[in-house]
Amino acid sequence: VDYTTPAGSKATGSTRVWLRRLPKLLFFQLQRVTFDPELKAQVKLEDPFDFDTTIYADRFMHGNEAKSAAADVQSERLRRRCTRLERALRHFGGGAVGEAELSAESLLARAAECIDQNMQALDGKEVADGDGSESVEEEQEDEEDEQAASIRAMQRWHPHRLSLGGEASEQKELRALLRSSEPALQLLRALGSACQSRKARLEEELENLREQLRAAYDPLSTRPYELFAIWVHQGHEAKSGHYLAYLKDWRRDRWVRFSDSQVSVVPWELVKAAALGSCEAKANGSSSAAYVLVYMEAALAQAQRFAGDKETIAEESPESVGQPDGNTEGEAKAGASTDELQKASEARAVELMPPRLLRDIHSDNVVLRREAGSWEEQLVQRGLRRHAEAVFQHYAGLMHRWEPQKRIGDAAGNPHDTSGRKQLNDPALMCFDLFLYRLHGEQEVWAYLVAKSLEAQRPVRNWSPEDEGQVLYFLAATLRSQDCYAKMLVEMDPVTEDTGALIREAEMVPMDMVQLSAQYDKVLVTAHILDSALQNMKSAYDKAPKLLPAVLSGERHREASGAAPVQSQLPHSVGLLARLWATWNLEAEYKFRQNEVLLVMSVLIYNTVDVIEKNLKTLPEKRLESLRETCEYFFVLLHCVEWPKSWKAPLQGRIQTLFPKAPQALQNAILPVLQEKARTAGAPSGQGVLLPAEQKQMVLLQPLSLAEPRSIEDFQNTRPEPSQEFFESHRTLFSWVMQNDEALARHLVLGVRE
Repeated sequence: VDYTTPAGSKATGSTRVWLRRLPKLLFFQLQRVTFDPELKAQVKLEDPFDFDTTIYADRFMHGNEAKSAAADVQSERLRRRCTRLERALRHFGGGAVGEAELSAESLLARAAECIDQNMQALDGKEVADGDGSESVEEEQEDEEDEQAASIRAMQRWHPHRLSLGGEASEQKELRALLRSSEPALQLLRALGSACQSRKARLEEELENLREQLRAAYDPLSTRPYELFAIWVHQGHEAKSGHYLAYLKDWRRDRWVRFSDSQVSVVPWELVKAAALGSCEAKANGSSSAAYVLVYMEAALAQAQRFAGDKETIAEESPESVGQPDGNTEGEAKAGASTDELQKASEARAVELMPPRLLRDIHSDNVVLRREAGSWEEQLVQRGLRRHAEAVFQHYAGLMHRWEPQKRIGDAAGNPHDTSGRKQLNDPALMCFDLFLYRLHGEQEVWAYLVAKSLEAQRPVRNWSPEDEGQVLYFLAATLRSQDCYAKMLVEMDPVTEDTGALIREAEMVPMDMVQLSAQYDKVLVTAHILDSALQNMKSAYDKAPKLLPAVLSGERHREASGAAPVQSQLPHSVGLLARLWATWNLEAEYKFRQNEVLLVMSVLIYNTVDVIEKNLKTLPEKRLESLRETCEYFFVLLHCVEWPKSWKAPLQGRIQTLFPKAPQALQNAILPVLQEKARTAGAPSGQGVLLPAEQKQMVLLQPLSLAEPRSIEDFQNTRPEPSQEFFESHRTLFSWVMQNDEALARHLVLGVRE
């Protein structure tokens, strides 16, 4: 198997299973189904697969590792040599002559035969023409007749004869060529003989190698298994078709075919044809292929054959046919009671049964009587298992839909990553599952999906409340068997009923859905408040007049000609976000929302101060005075919000430089809170340090924090339901504000937009 190591390199590995103890039956499942990436579906594999009727398990036994490895190396070496010889033998293949395929030596022999026969035909014609006493004139007169006779003589010899018609010069050249072909004839015959000899040696060597290959595992051939059963699938589709079973009847040495309720005896040739599988069968519309092979231990198979031989001898004995006096065994049994006949039949069956099989049957019967209980109880247990399987199937469907959602939850972004924090998104706004994943992890999602599956299947399967513990126990077992996490199901101590039956139950670890629902509601409400604050800024910015080029060039601040000024909503939005931060403990309840709120407030505050500093010389005094209240509010927020001191302390100093009375505004904000604290706690008025909760209370008392007329309850009543649309709207607004943070600050300071 090819795999990639943790270091990133490619490697090839293999696994092997060693058996410590051999079973009586070996089951081999053949891969007949694969996934087609083009069709996006499972397809059936119908390639032919040959198999032996006898196999040996020694090579797979624990303790034979060294011998098996040596045999594997030897067989691999022999296979490579066989492959080379087979490739060399293919070089002696010739070509096609008509519809026949001829080997190289046959082609050489036919070529030599053709030349030889044409030479004989030419020599025979010249002798038949005369003894040489005729005159030259007579020869010239009869030349045409001689030519015709020569052609007819050659055509009577062999299918390879040549036609000597045409010009006299061409006829003479052909005769001369044939007379000089003796060396070529000898060469062709020598090459043919050499090819035949070489091919014979290669075939002999190949057969010797194949014999060695067959004997490579002879030292590991002491534990034989014989083919006992074949399971066959008929049909071209992976998800449909007909299933057959072929079993070997050892007692009568025959194969039996089981097709639903039809049972028939079939010859081995039909069994193998149905099991091998072939592309030709697929083309003919009768596709069938084996997908499971079952081999029985040879000793057990031989015992069954021996039992069959004894049964045949007993049936053919005189006692079974009838006694000479006419009193047959059947007549004797006619007077016996039914119980006696039953006992006699059982005794005969025990006598014919192999001892090992008989011991196994007795052992299984003891276990069955001890653990199985009544048939009614088994039926009840089977029904409860089916209930658990139905719940699992529903859960598997939910898990199938959860996997793509999980990838969305993993792509929320990191607010501490400077390159990606402008692209944050909150997957929890899509569904409750992603909220659980983001807040509590995937195990909580699995528990929630199991609970949903139980709620969905209870009214459908209609099991009784008393049986739910057993259903959950079987569900936990099914989850474990499928390598699914089952921590949400806890097994209880088994209970023994009066009948002796052992009842095993499990219980579902309860989820505090009331608390989780309240948390999720806060997630949705806080996202709705954040979206409202961002949308207010965006709407005001979109309506603002555009900035004149004169302003960009550094001239005196002025607004766009003919456009009514639109007041920026940045202070109002920052106040709403501060109110959101002060109302809830987002640090503990939903850290992601805390990061979003603080990130938006920090970039807006920082860019506002930066734009004021850059345009301080061109800003009118009246305009600068209008920004004083906003910047003093920012000064208070920087004191209260848990931003890093290394970041907010320099920013507070810059605000104090622009607006020297900002520290006094902070003291004015702190004083009412200290006075209230002194009144309730008895501390000296105007002294002490504010706790984090008291600092939040101070923020809530600021006028800009209360500028939004809608209350938190109003936002709770109007929040959207979780959906893809809510998710996309939130992500789009957050991204727009983070990408236009400087432009929003310029809109506040300059009153126009770019």
